[in-house]
Amino acid sequence: MLSTLVAGAGDVPARASGGQGPDTIGQWTLPFEEAGAASGGRPTAVQTAVLADGRVLYFNGLESGESAQKPSAVPVGAAPRDSQARLLDLRSGAPQWSAPAKDGDLFCTDITVLPNGKLLMAGGLEAEGLRNSWLFDPETNGVEAAAPMKYGRWYPHLVIGPDGNPTVFGGVAQLVTDPQTGNVRRTETYRADANTWDENYAGPQSEATLPLQPRIVLAPNGQFFYAAAGEMGGPFGHAVDEAMTGFFQFFDPKTKAWTVSGAAPYGPRSGAFVVPLTLVPPYDRMTLVTWGGVLGPTPGQPANPLTALTTIDGNGNVTNRNGGSLNHARWHSSGVLLPDGQVLAVGGTDKDDAFSPGLGGPVTTPELYDPTTDTWTPVAPHIRARGYHSSALLLPDLRVLLGGNDNDPSFEIWSPPYLFRGPRPTVVRVQRGVGYGETFNLTTPDAGLIESVVLLRTPSPEHANDSDQRALRLEFSRTGPHTLTATAPPSGTVAPPGTYYLVVNKKSLQGPIPSVAHMVDVGRTDLADAPQPFPDDAPAPSGGSAGNPSPPAPVAIPQRRWLFGAR
Repeated sequence: MLSTLVAGAGDVPARASGGQGPDTIGQWTLPFEEAGAASGGRPTAVQTAVLADGRVLYFNGLESGESAQKPSAVPVGAAPRDSQARLLDLRSGAPQWSAPAKDGDLFCTDITVLPNGKLLMAGGLEAEGLRNSWLFDPETNGVEAAAPMKYGRWYPHLVIGPDGNPTVFGGVAQLVTDPQTGNVRRTETYRADANTWDENYAGPQSEATLPLQPRIVLAPNGQFFYAAAGEMGGPFGHAVDEAMTGFFQFFDPKTKAWTVSGAAPYGPRSGAFVVPLTLVPPYDRMTLVTWGGVLGPTPGQPANPLTALTTIDGNGNVTNRNGGSLNHARWHSSGVLLPDGQVLAVGGTDKDDAFSPGLGGPVTTPELYDPTTDTWTPVAPHIRARGYHSSALLLPDLRVLLGGNDNDPSFEIWSPPYLFRGPRPTVVRVQRGVGYGETFNLTTPDAGLIESVVLLRTPSPEHANDSDQRALRLEFSRTGPHTLTATAPPSGTVAPPGTYYLVVNKKSLQGPIPSVAHMVDVGRTDLADAPQPFPDDAPAPSGGSAGNPSPPAPVAIPQRRWLFGAR
């Protein structure tokens, strides 16, 4: 069943000092939300993912928290009920919602997109970490149970490996009763073809201390790199060797062993965001940008504006340098990798408010990081507070969808400056799937003006953490007046198999202008036409407004947030 949205329409006028326009700071739509209150309330976008057809699946991760009146995870009903999920469809230009068929609770799970297009969700909480995992099938719009993990995990993290199979890291098994001395120390890998979880254990070297929601990425050496960041200082997430969370570590999926690379320059960072900059041929170096958060495991601290740049090469060598500082210190912000190579930091609060939800001051002015100048630049502010329980992702039309924040079911959409620089280029045709190292053609009337061809993996953030997010510039040449020939990434280490946005960037005096994305599967050849979910000339979605009420008064509910799994 489809539902519409609250009446109203329009964009927020660009607001910034100096009279800057949207070609400099971008432009936000007004907040919009699902109309009425469906059975069980309206969920907030804590966990989100873009499907291969361009729709967005999201769910709130707050058991019984829909439509609550306070910024907490205290149940609002007589008995707990499953967290709620929705499908948001923006392809027509007017937001539409539907409720997927769902079986089981998706409470504080992590989420990732499998190469077959299904979404895997693992872990969660019902007084203790759950072993459960689920699969969402876009073909049926249904959620079904997958094989259970060996260990219960609340606040784990899933990362896609070179073969397309995700590995789960960390999480806590016991939350209220019989607390352990640390989080789950062993990893497990999900085999989609067999619907099984394999425990990765070959002895003590297979175990490591990690924080909740550890920030982990697949590095150029084929190993998983822990970036010394996560959710630190939880009352049930402490470990006797917690100091190790401030060290960079690699996990080798072949040997099932962890190795320590060295101390992170700022030690453990809680609530920081980590994202790799766009990879360029020959793809043997990756630079991670880590910003914000608080330093150390103690909650309640003010956020910091610090940026660190960590480079990993194909041999596993790690180097660090300081980057330009944020203009606004922010804890638990979201990060979005854009097709022009810049990174958006959006949302967050000015302090770690895990034990006093709602007391952190919202940061509503996003910033763009330009790796060519190593600087952060403020852009147009959004209206609503978007703190701990929020998420942001890149849509196939290359706009940014921002939503959530405790019990706020609304969304806002940002059109970046590159959409105000002139007409967008178009791609008439590209094939549906490309094998590793394969050359393939793109048909475009703008062939002579294209400066780059980019792949961006479809996003799936959870609690402002999306370690599968990555972008790659492809080698290409002009082979005809309307034809480009590009070369696909060489391996799953560079680009794990799955669906990616394929985008071409056109030259302009103000900078690159991206096309709307085609959905291309990397890792398999398919000569059929790649789908393009959004039209070439799509404006920002419009047709609804959730108004602009004053932020709710802060409400301090110490530790209850943790006990009900909403941290």
